[in-house]
Amino acid sequence: MNKQVFTTGEVAQVYRDVAQVLDLDVLTHRRITDLISELTMLGVINSRVVSRGRYGRTKEMWFGTGTAGIKKTLTQDERFDEERLNQIDTARFRSIFR
Repeated sequence: MNKQVFTTGEVAQVYRDVAQVLDLDVLTHRRITDLISELTMLGVINSRVVSRGRYGRTKEMWFGTGTAGIKKTLTQDERFDEERLNQIDTARFRSIFR
């Protein structure tokens, strides 16, 4: 299963960090989950709900096929200039996405 799998909580944490650097209003966890469900319906990501026992349930997700254009689109956005990207702690993100 050679995929990069990430959970809803990890996505929410990365989003909060990026939103803070870009001076955006931070969405609630519920709204982030709704957006993830929309991306799943559109086929951008694949997901499944996983039970973690007494630690609750979470949604595991991974990118679907044909999503190579996402990085290209993000790099064309002027809000993601080098100065702002350097403010984000990417080392922590690499450890999150296993």
